[in-house]
Amino acid sequence: MFEYTNFIDEELSNEVQLFLNKEEFTDYYEQFNILKNAYDVYLEDYKKFPDMNSTDSLDIIYDEDHKRFYRKYIKFVTKCKEMSESFNTSGYGRDDLIKIRIQDLCKNIDYNFPYGWKG
Repeated sequence: MFEYTNFIDEELSNEVQLFLNKEEFTDYYEQFNILKNAYDVYLEDYKKFPDMNSTDSLDIIYDEDHKRFYRKYIKFVTKCKEMSESFNTSGYGRDDLIKIRIQDLCKNIDYNFPYGWKG
């Protein structure tokens, strides 16, 4: 018989909670910094799993942690996706560079999120 792993907790970090609870940002640089800090914590949890390109990642022992990870971060990913879609960048604006960095980070989070772990 096997035992499920239990290395993902369900409690959100302060960094992710700050990002999720922040209604309005004072500027784009603050927004990027808060997002980046939340992303770093998210990535730490994601890296606890075996590499997705290995057969180890398919092991049934990770199923419960997959579900916990999904439930823990789905709101974070959804907010990132919404934030990314809300920007209008022309390439000529004063803040376009930081907006593009925010969009790229949000798209990376959305693209690499393991939606199949919903369970």
